[in-house]
Amino acid sequence: MHELLANPIDNAIRCTPPGGRIEVEARRDGAAVRFAVADDGPGIAESERERVVERFVRGSKADSQGSGLGLAIAREIAALHGGALTLAASQHPSGLRVSVALPAASAPAARG
Repeated sequence: MHELLANPIDNAIRCTPPGGRIEVEARRDGAAVRFAVADDGPGIAESERERVVERFVRGSKADSQGSGLGLAIAREIAALHGGALTLAASQHPSGLRVSVALPAASAPAARG
């Protein structure tokens, strides 16, 4: 779970220019737990978003750091836990929003 959450945050830190903005959100939404990281970095073109979650694939705006594995690993971890990772445009004029939805764990029933 650490890798699932740390990867999008690390990507945002590395890709957002100095003075830029990174927002991290976590919330429970009914039967799901949702986590999102949004930044105002260069973003990933909509046409590349399906491919950059594959192993060793990097966006055309990527810098020289990274191997193209982080998002693929995060997507796989989410899937192993019954969830999903999605990429979308950030709410900022540029940037990326990485969202993860996972099924929320149920609390054990109270015994009386």
